Amino acid sequence: MVDVAQLSPFLESTQEDAADALDLPNDSPTSLRSLARLQSEIARRGTIDVLRKGINHGPHHLDVLQRDGVIDRYQWFDQDGMPDFTV
Repeated sequence: MVDVAQLSPFLESTQEDAADALDLPNDSPTSLRSLARLQSEIARRGTIDVLRKGINHGPHHLDVLQRDGVIDRYQWFDQDGMPDFTV
């Protein structure tokens, strides 16, 4: 299950154009398609691959992790800029 409350602010702060196009904060057909795409990619490729490589959705490429400068260490930052998830 995708936590929209965490994903939406992350995308807004790191990939504003994609976040606006995906309309995640709202319960719209666009946001439902976006979330379905993310969930299907996780089911098809696995969580780690999606976290590392992101997904393509329409004209947008979504990176769901942000590199922190340390080789092979990734972090998912919350809206306060604090690490929220580390792989």
